[in-house]
Amino acid sequence: MRIILLCATLSFLGCGDDATPVMDLSVAPDLQSVPDLSVRDLSPGPLTCGGFVTCIMSCTSQTCATDCLTRLTPSGTTKLNTLINCGDVACSADVDGGSGDCSGAGDMSQTCLTCALGIIQSGGCPTELSACTSDTL
Repeated sequence: MRIILLCATLSFLGCGDDATPVMDLSVAPDLQSVPDLSVRDLSPGPLTCGGFVTCIMSCTSQTCATDCLTRLTPSGTTKLNTLINCGDVACSADVDGGSGDCSGAGDMSQTCLTCALGIIQSGGCPTELSACTSDTL
């Protein structure tokens, strides 16, 4: 019953509409000229800090992650480093209650980065995370 009602409704959509443009088929499109596609820049553009986070979350290879990193804007790089350093400091033994997984800001070991990511994901660096995600070009 629904299908019959849908078909009946669709069949009346254009009835009585004289404003519908009719394509002039007497003029053939020019198929001899091919547009020059070589002048278009198809490379991906620069990334803000928030764009980097989105980019790297979709990566499944080191090549992709490297590409995301190389496309970071200077502002994005600064904000990303500030965010990571916040997590590093929170994972440092120098901080009261710190895990000791990081030797301090700038520690790029896997253990430290895993800890810093955990701190960031759990809301431990809200100001830095907000600055990263609100970064614009």
